[in-house]
Amino acid sequence: MRLLALLVVVLSVAAAAAHSNEAEAHALVAAVLEGSVPAGQAINRFTFLDAQRQGALELTLNFGRLHDDRQRDVVLGIIAAIVEPSPGDEVERLLLGAVASDDLSRQLTGVRGLTRMRSQRVVPMLGALLSDQRVGARRQAALSLGELHVAAAGPALAAALKTEKDLQTRLELVAALGRCGDRRQVPVLQGLLTDGSETTRAAAGRALCLLGDAKGLAYARTQLASKDPHERLAGVLLFEGVKAKQASPLLGPVLADGEGEVRATAARVLAEGGDASKVDWLVVESAKATGDARLPYELQLEKLRLSDEARRAALRRVGLAP
Repeated sequence: MRLLALLVVVLSVAAAAAHSNEAEAHALVAAVLEGSVPAGQAINRFTFLDAQRQGALELTLNFGRLHDDRQRDVVLGIIAAIVEPSPGDEVERLLLGAVASDDLSRQLTGVRGLTRMRSQRVVPMLGALLSDQRVGARRQAALSLGELHVAAAGPALAAALKTEKDLQTRLELVAALGRCGDRRQVPVLQGLLTDGSETTRAAAGRALCLLGDAKGLAYARTQLASKDPHERLAGVLLFEGVKAKQASPLLGPVLADGEGEVRATAARVLAEGGDASKVDWLVVESAKATGDARLPYELQLEKLRLSDEARRAALRRVGLAP
């Protein structure tokens, strides 16, 4: 009976907290529409309240009330930054309308929002933007196709790479070839391992590692074996986005590297790849280190956005905290 009473209290507190967050998010929507809160602050607050879905929908439903173009662009940017998958047809229609605009800034805002919500309706538009005269449009199209993992876009990405002159856009195209998952493009990426641009070679190596290609892994192995810590760090970063199970054979030994930055980065990459034990490893190594030696571990833990409670739990598991 006592346990039941306790459960009722816990559920009541949780319900009250959820209601409070919903009310605060509603008030934040009103402030955004009035233009009384900066965009960055609003985005961070919606995220803190875990009210991204509510915020995107309410802002969309009230978007027609806005008549100032500048404020419309600000609100559209906030919607695109907080929208989540399956937010509702109204939000998708608004973002698709932005992509159809003649204004490049609005187009790209719409593309980013649709990419974030994982909308497949934007894919044909992205294919068209790969050949757009505006470099910003081409670059965003490549980035979005990679983020959406559109394997069918592999041939279009490879074709765009043949004619693209802008280096940053070329790098996004190479990255997208790895992220989209089309293994038919492996020969294209392998050919870039001897490119005259070091950044292009690195991007191709990472793309091939994402695809689990032997030549990409061999390229990474060479980097990791270098005497130069900067090259070893570059080798570690080739595995960003790779599943820990695939990366562990090469990155596992790096946890004993002589450079703290290399060790810590390898642990973070493995953690992001799904190896939760490497989060604990970073916490413990940071606790054991002193002075400036702690900095590499703390920087990587910050990227993982580890909460204080999760950190304490990790220390408790190894007996370093009560």
